[in-house]
Amino acid sequence: MIANISFNKLILILVFGISIFIRVALIFNSLEIADVAVMKIMAEKVVNGENPYLKPDFYIYPPVGLFVLLVSLVLSQNLNLPFNLIVRIWPNVADLAISVLLFTILRKKSLSNLQAAIWSLFYFLNPMTLIISSA
Repeated sequence: MIANISFNKLILILVFGISIFIRVALIFNSLEIADVAVMKIMAEKVVNGENPYLKPDFYIYPPVGLFVLLVSLVLSQNLNLPFNLIVRIWPNVADLAISVLLFTILRKKSLSNLQAAIWSLFYFLNPMTLIISSA
């Protein structure tokens, strides 16, 4: 029975690692197009002291989003990394936090570690979250 528990943990770690690898691969192969290009333009407007909301058909995200974009732009410039790489880190960190929160809640609902980990991995491996956050 102890061997099964260790094997189960090994499988979960392997699946979690594969998911992170997939996310990193998608991030590094992503392009700065569509929404990401608009995000960069908006962050540049904020850096230049302009109000992105004055162009009504151009920017639809809330003000907190501007702060995240501004931080991403500053990190991109200071670390010499592409903006599209930096801006995709935040939703992936959020996905990881949601998975951990889901695991914690399920553990409090009396599920075993294995069951809670499997359900949280269902979220973390969900193709929709992978694509939206990473691609």
